[in-house]
Amino acid sequence: MKIEPHAIEERDVDESARHYVGVMARAGVLDYSVAQEKKLDNRASCLIREGLAYSSSLADLRFCDAGPRNICYQPGSSRPHPRVLARRAAAGKAIAAFALTEPDAGSDVAAIQTSAQLDGDAYVINGRKRFISNAGIADFYTVFARTGTREGGRSALSAFVVGAKVPGFTVVERTPLMASHPIGEIAFENCRVSGRGH
Repeated sequence: MKIEPHAIEERDVDESARHYVGVMARAGVLDYSVAQEKKLDNRASCLIREGLAYSSSLADLRFCDAGPRNICYQPGSSRPHPRVLARRAAAGKAIAAFALTEPDAGSDVAAIQTSAQLDGDAYVINGRKRFISNAGIADFYTVFARTGTREGGRSALSAFVVGAKVPGFTVVERTPLMASHPIGEIAFENCRVSGRGH
């Protein structure tokens, strides 16, 4: 693949990340990472990761972020349909992000402050997420938000797929790191998303 020659020029993280996604999609490598109709081959995925990481940690990260652990492609996500997103991801036409961590809550799910209030047939999301991998380059984000309170005072949480171009969504800042890794903070201000299938 055309990864190792490019790895020495990863100064532009965004450009390099998208380049790697395209290269892996054209080579059929993302088929081993994105959960679709067929069962994933874990052994093949491990071997691919070993080869990618040898040349570029950023390429390895792109492969992992497209993978089955990313709930963005799993059944239960809100629209667009997860299978459509999976096909787009496997074809290198979309990059996803997993938005859980918050400024005051960290990764403590019980302390999430981002809220999603039902308004007609949509949910209105308000809040912030921090240390989000792919912030600024992702085409859609799986966002975890508080949708109410259960008996006993526990938070009721839901996950929503939010497109990067949806009004009310912004990338607040990109966090510079020593490693080649696109990461940053995102915010939602009266961001309306479909209330179906959340």
